[in-house]
Amino acid sequence: MTIQRVTVKIPHAENAPLDGWLEHSSGPSHGLVLLAHAWGGPKSTVAATYISQQLCQNGWSVLRFDSALGDSAPARPTAQHLPGRIQEVESAASWLRKTLSAPTLLIGLGLGGTAVLLARGAHEDCKAIATWGAPDFADNAPDSAIGLAAIKKPTLLLHSPYDTCVPFFEAERLRAAIKAPCNLLSLEGLDHAVNSREDADYIAGLIHAWALRYCPVVSTVNVALSPVPRGQVRVLEANQRFLRDIMTDQHVWQADEPLAAGGSDQGPDPYELLLSALGACTSMTMRMYANRKGLKVDHLQVDLRHERRYREDCEDCEGKNGQLDVITRTLRIEGDLSDAERQRLAEIADRCPVHRTLENQPVIRTALASTDKCEPF
Repeated sequence: MTIQRVTVKIPHAENAPLDGWLEHSSGPSHGLVLLAHAWGGPKSTVAATYISQQLCQNGWSVLRFDSALGDSAPARPTAQHLPGRIQEVESAASWLRKTLSAPTLLIGLGLGGTAVLLARGAHEDCKAIATWGAPDFADNAPDSAIGLAAIKKPTLLLHSPYDTCVPFFEAERLRAAIKAPCNLLSLEGLDHAVNSREDADYIAGLIHAWALRYCPVVSTVNVALSPVPRGQVRVLEANQRFLRDIMTDQHVWQADEPLAAGGSDQGPDPYELLLSALGACTSMTMRMYANRKGLKVDHLQVDLRHERRYREDCEDCEGKNGQLDVITRTLRIEGDLSDAERQRLAEIADRCPVHRTLENQPVIRTALASTDKCEPF
């Protein structure tokens, strides 16, 4: 399932706008999720990114956003940081309400969890609230206890008994203070930081299953993407390492580098994207030919691998000595076909447009834009 993403700027009091990412997938949606993570830096925290992606896969539309503190946020939040985070949640909810519709589900991670519990301005039209690892500042911020008692929405508190940042007893105090229907679920084997996709998917899956009781399927959420001309691809930084957002006029996906290369492995690397383009075009071209000729092809599989060889070690290659990029493409054709028909399909594979482009040694022209301002999604 393709997840589309819009980068947005959320007006916030007199301060600079909040950076936000509105993500959704095609088809019916359970509603809009407002996802507040603990802090802004580094931008697009791993936990928020993974949880948002899994929620989209489960049929939600998600707005996640950074704190105005950004990379200057402290390592551990305190009660003095809570009012500012509450205001940010309410600003994001107000922006959603004016731009699309009110958030259906509020989710907060860490301090963001306490903020969504106390952000009364965001509760008006939401149906449920869920948190992960939310701290309780009742001792330092007495008004928060009053705010927790005033919550009227069904609430799910997820917490780990091994949380070394926010002790589990704080989740128990939150549970005792909330008078609305409230469930506290202790998750074994997790810590406060959610750095793996497996753990994030687990948390997102629990929230999804619980929230379905309160959020039935509704119509497709209409999220308009910023225009990118058809036939053009735009690549923007999702972080200041290797993660990149890639967008066309209709689709959004990501590229990254593996963990071993210093990336976060949240998307295919550039060479994998190149191989995917060749493989997809190969399969499409073979299928188009098979359908036109009435060949009994049940299924096609294309496996690709990229490597660099030295020319003198490549017996079937001509040219000067030096490194040579070699792409090995293996075709699997399932169906009731003669050997001649299979061979013909293999020949057709070499005629796919991307194959021809790569073999034609395309000229790549690089130009600087007339402005240094990057366009948002």
